Order: sequence, then structure tokens, then C-alpha cells
Amino acid sequence: MTGLYRGFAVTAWREVPAFGLYFAAYDYIKDSVSDMLISSRWNHTMPDSNAHLWAASSLAGGFSGALTWALIYPFDVIKTRIQTAPLDTPIEKRRIVFIFRQVMHEHGWRFFFRGLGVTLLRAFPVNAIIFPVYEITLEYLSNNKIGSSASEGAL
Repeated sequence: MTGLYRGFAVTAWREVPAFGLYFAAYDYIKDSVSDMLISSRWNHTMPDSNAHLWAASSLAGGFSGALTWALIYPFDVIKTRIQTAPLDTPIEKRRIVFIFRQVMHEHGWRFFFRGLGVTLLRAFPVNAIIFPVYEITLEYLSNNKIGSSASEGAL
């Protein structure tokens, strides 16, 4: 069991602000893009009235995912270094501040962004797919009265 929770603190430092930023950015970008698409001429050529919402959701998901990764990537580098350290590494050498200083001393600040480009290339399409699929699924379940909120009235 040694090492099972290694990196938990830095993972929390990475995930908690990241998800707050992720969903806040998603909502803001989706509303902005949706308003822009509704008022554009492009909207009048779309046969499906919900297509602009799905397009806005997709763009917002892609941009919010990429933005979040760009901002939290250094924490991911530190997390990975902590989690992949040998099991016998003393705890003081597995702390966030120690790893940060060590990387800065040995490699400089650019090391914290090594691999970010590939991560962003992956992040945009993955996150651009997640939100529209979620919203389409939620709409389907709601329309077919499947789920807790739809079945509560039946009890």
C-alpha cells in the first residue's frame, strides 16, 4: 500500500482550481458563442434550431479544456514527478515546493511546459466532444422521462 496516495495533495491543488476554472470558462464561452451564433446569419441557414447550442457547447468545451490545461500544466508536471519518484524517496523530497525548486534549478521554468503543445492538441477535441454529448444525452433522458427528476413525480 506504500505509495497508493502519493501525490494526492498536488493532485488536489491541480484539480480543485482546474475544475472551477473549467466550468466557469465553459459557461462564459458557451453563452458568448451561443449569443454570437444566434445573432449571426449562419444561424438562419441551420435547419435544426438546437444546432447552434451544440456548436457553442463544442467550441466552449474545447476552449475551456485547453485553457484549463494551459494554466494547470505545471502542477501536472510536479504531480507526475512526485508519483513516479522511487518508493524509498524521503517525504521531504516529495513535497510540492521541493520538487518545484529542484526542477527550476535543474531545468528552468520552461521544463514545466514541456509537452504542453501535445496536451493541448489532445485537450481541445476531447473536451469539444464531452459537453455536447453530455447535453444531448441529458436532453434525450429528459424528453423520455428517464432519470431521478423525471421519475420523482411518478412516485
